[in-house]
Amino acid sequence: MEKLTPVNQPPLTFVEGDSTWTKEKEILPVMEVELATIVNHRPSLTDNPRMTGNPVLYSTSDGRIRFYWLTIGIGEMEWLYVEFNEGGFNTSDEGTGWEDTSG
Repeated sequence: MEKLTPVNQPPLTFVEGDSTWTKEKEILPVMEVELATIVNHRPSLTDNPRMTGNPVLYSTSDGRIRFYWLTIGIGEMEWLYVEFNEGGFNTSDEGTGWEDTSG
């Protein structure tokens, strides 16, 4: 069973499956275009109340990127992400907490 721990800040890196996700310092304009493309193809995403404010960007070494919208509450973080892959595949997921990958 995965261990989830409450956090008040998103981690700098986390591991999911075989991928290590690294937090990026900024969202470049080209990435904003990719996000707009995803939202245009899936407009219902914007109906989700978690998708507010500015997202936090994570990437992997194989070119996948995720935009995370985070809501930090007392003792828990709620999140929603939209993932973009250069091959055009995109997905989204949402949940609470954050996987503890500290070992």
